[in-house]
Amino acid sequence: MHERIGRNRIKRVRSIAPLVLLLLMVQLFVPLVTFTQAQTDEHRITFVLGTDENLASLVNASVNATVNISIYNATEAKAANFSNESVLFLASLDNETVTSINQTLSQSAYVFAYNLSSNVSIGNVDDVNITKYWVYGGDENIQNLISYMDNRFYSNNTTFDPPEPPAGRAKVAFVVSEVSSYAAWLENTLDDVYITRNLNVSLCTYTHDNPESYQGMNLSDQDVIFLWMIGYPVQDALKDTVLEAKANGADVITTSFTDVYGMSSVNLSSPEFADIATYWANGGSDNMKGLLVFLGVKLCDIPLGDFELDAIPPPVVIPQFGIYHPDAKAEAEGIQGLGIFSSIDDYLAWYKSTGRYNESAPTVGIHYYYVSGKYGSYQTLDPLIRKIEDKCANVIFGSFSYKDSNTTTYFLKDGKPLVDSLIVINSFRLWHHHEDEGVGYLQQLNVTPIKGIMSVYMNESKWNESNGLSPSEVAWQVALPELDGETEFILFSGKEKDPVSGE
Repeated sequence: MHERIGRNRIKRVRSIAPLVLLLLMVQLFVPLVTFTQAQTDEHRITFVLGTDENLASLVNASVNATVNISIYNATEAKAANFSNESVLFLASLDNETVTSINQTLSQSAYVFAYNLSSNVSIGNVDDVNITKYWVYGGDENIQNLISYMDNRFYSNNTTFDPPEPPAGRAKVAFVVSEVSSYAAWLENTLDDVYITRNLNVSLCTYTHDNPESYQGMNLSDQDVIFLWMIGYPVQDALKDTVLEAKANGADVITTSFTDVYGMSSVNLSSPEFADIATYWANGGSDNMKGLLVFLGVKLCDIPLGDFELDAIPPPVVIPQFGIYHPDAKAEAEGIQGLGIFSSIDDYLAWYKSTGRYNESAPTVGIHYYYVSGKYGSYQTLDPLIRKIEDKCANVIFGSFSYKDSNTTTYFLKDGKPLVDSLIVINSFRLWHHHEDEGVGYLQQLNVTPIKGIMSVYMNESKWNESNGLSPSEVAWQVALPELDGETEFILFSGKEKDPVSGE
């Protein structure tokens, strides 16, 4: 019996052996499905493109991608079923195609939408990096886009590099004081992917009291150089590199200073380039963006369509001069609803209508260059105005600038002064180039002008640690205003950087 059992066992082994050999041979010719391959099959990113933008790079990148890549054009998308898709990238599609996709789309899918009509409601992913990869384009950016999306949506640890703007962009350099709002406004414009795709913008900031901050700048390889309000020491330090760039074909723009070395090559008085001065004079991030587009198109020969625009944005003109009150701005009163009034009559009509104006109470006048909030002045002036009103006094805040023909009328009613006290925040002499007229105006008001100091170099902590104002600030904040009769020099404001906006 034992022998029979043994023989039967051998027979079964012999009968199974050919099957095992067959399976082993099949394995040699049919590769095993690895975990990575199975994961790739499961992980898929679907691109639906209405144009050929980045199509060639996308096809190239899909060959070695860590995820499955599906690509549809608009026609194919209308006939497709997207109910099983987890991640979709939709670009440059018409409303009909998007509506068709929406009909089969799973509500749990991640959808990134680029360059679609504002009338279409689709897309639940807001990611600036995805936008940058796509807008910057090129094989490397699209390869990194796929890896980035694989990491974000499927939690894979695929390596990727950050988005890189195209090489060979036109170079534009701005030389500005780091304490000005212009540096922050220009920095904000670099969040625009179409600006950074087309222009290599450099912010060359400096401080007057630190020669090392402006000595050694190399601007010789720039295509456009913008110089604003630079003093003689800065001009001396920059003239050689700027003139070298100019000789190499660079366009040089100078404004708000005397160009003693003839560096400028762009005539801002020409109708062709007059908007440059208007963008700059009005300030703000929107105007800086418009300025960069203008420079790119007019001076660097970049097609307007490369900025995804149909027209160069016109300058946003903000009234610089007049009378301002923060409550009027909050109520959308005054010129353009900005809280700015062109005359004392218009201002008093509004002020009295609020019930806050008391004719029997003292009135404090405040003078500063502008009423537009330029250089972030509202952050100081708004609290100052309200603090004075909390003391039961009336406030009239009017601009003072030799550029404004109405500048001496804001504190006068029927030729008589309305103010009982005056705070002057302007630096230097009150009336540029006509100092006697500034003195005569203060004599007409017949009040003691108190000099309020807004430091452009110090915040509160630096002020508390210092021995006083810097030598340059003593000159323009104390010595020169004192020649006009201003007195009681009081520092009431410093410069703090907003941790969110950077302004």
